[in-house]
Amino acid sequence: MHIPTISVDSSGHHAELDGQTLFRGSVEDALDTFLGKAPACAQLLITPNVDQVNRLITDAQWRATFRSGDFYLIDGAPVLGLLKLLGAKGFHRVTGADLLPTAAKRATKEHTIVILGGKDEVREAAIEQLRAQNPDARFEGISIPFQATPEANEDIAEQLAALAPQLVFICLGSPKQEQWFQANQEHLPPAFYVGAGAAVDFAAGAVNRAPKLMQKLGLEWFYRLLQEPRRLAKRYLVVGPMFILVVIASLLRK
Repeated sequence: MHIPTISVDSSGHHAELDGQTLFRGSVEDALDTFLGKAPACAQLLITPNVDQVNRLITDAQWRATFRSGDFYLIDGAPVLGLLKLLGAKGFHRVTGADLLPTAAKRATKEHTIVILGGKDEVREAAIEQLRAQNPDARFEGISIPFQATPEANEDIAEQLAALAPQLVFICLGSPKQEQWFQANQEHLPPAFYVGAGAAVDFAAGAVNRAPKLMQKLGLEWFYRLLQEPRRLAKRYLVVGPMFILVVIASLLRK
């Protein structure tokens, strides 16, 4: 069994999860990078939460996909809590749900932001909301079939190339969104691609985020569980406690 660990160097300024460097900074710091100079190729931003970290224990395919990312932005409050326990300094949560609306506010007429995936009506509602917040920037949406064929994926890549986006939020849920990127990466135009999960639902107002206090206390998972118990009960109540293995292994390694 593979137990991933989090490690922090003596300065507290460099941290790794399963050997991958974690982004150090805030949402604003992240956008200084991702709304700045366009990358030379398609690059994947993974936002590890507890579910994704736990999946590294049991799923070899996910481990390979996870390690193929280019940037790792901390999503899960317990992940950030463990980092701080290990002495990390200057790290913050940078969730897809925060990154999308903040990017929308900061974008200029030079930027195109694409939401890829999600239910059609939800994606359209999210784009309408984002356009209302920032009429200067360009927001577009692209649908992905539930079981996309190679031809459908080729068409999606062509649509993206025509739009020339800076940021693409892939909203298929993890690990499907990251695996979709990995399978199609060589055909995708240069941009930063964010595995954003439910960010489109939050942006559209289809799902409410936890109150700020619950987010700060690391209880956003509990709020979401109350909203969607059937879908999330196994993730949070059965698989979630496996994270203690990561905590123990990381502390022992220190």
